[in-house]
Amino acid sequence: MSGTPQSSSVVLCWPKRLLSADDLRRHLTSQRELLILPGTVITPLAADELKAKGVRIHTHVPAPSPLLPGGREARGEGAPKERTWCYAQEKNDAMIVAALKAVASDGTALTRLDISPASASWPRQAAEMILAGHRGGIVFCSDPASVCCVANKIAGIRAAPVMNTAQVLRAQKYVGANFFAIDMSGRTFFEVRHLVKSIVTGNGVCPPEMARVFEELEGHAHR
Repeated sequence: MSGTPQSSSVVLCWPKRLLSADDLRRHLTSQRELLILPGTVITPLAADELKAKGVRIHTHVPAPSPLLPGGREARGEGAPKERTWCYAQEKNDAMIVAALKAVASDGTALTRLDISPASASWPRQAAEMILAGHRGGIVFCSDPASVCCVANKIAGIRAAPVMNTAQVLRAQKYVGANFFAIDMSGRTFFEVRHLVKSIVTGNGVCPPEMARVFEELEGHAHR
């Protein structure tokens, strides 16, 4: 799947990690089948609408990202990204790179987002790029609160500032967080590696009650 919803007369392909009733109103026409990625969250109102219209739901497992010679992950528009985690740095930091390499050696490689932190809108750019097809994202910054404040204005993003694994687990459990902001002040290599690993190996799913609240708020924002 690409990062843009695709449809035919019978099938709607949904490439994002959240499907709301508002999304259905904008994209579902006469289709009677819905193709989603593994782990996609369908909000309760959207699920009710799909059931009422008799739409069958199928799961599509994307092919793994191809590797370039030397084991490097392929980058660019042609590379599948649906199941990857991504990251962005406010400032280039060799320790972050080393920690991410350590996590990759354990089996989970993260894709670096091609954005410029010099722009005040970089948290928004990061959020939009995550929704374009990534499983979730991590940003390393100096002010997680402001980064999350901006990112949470983007429908479908559940951003949370985290300083330890307990906060990561709570964010995954209670809001299904898909955007994590880590304050790099005073961080050690081992702390960064442990935080990143807990994020990418977690399994956050937004509870139905919270998903309904988010959907109502985001639907209001679109009007």
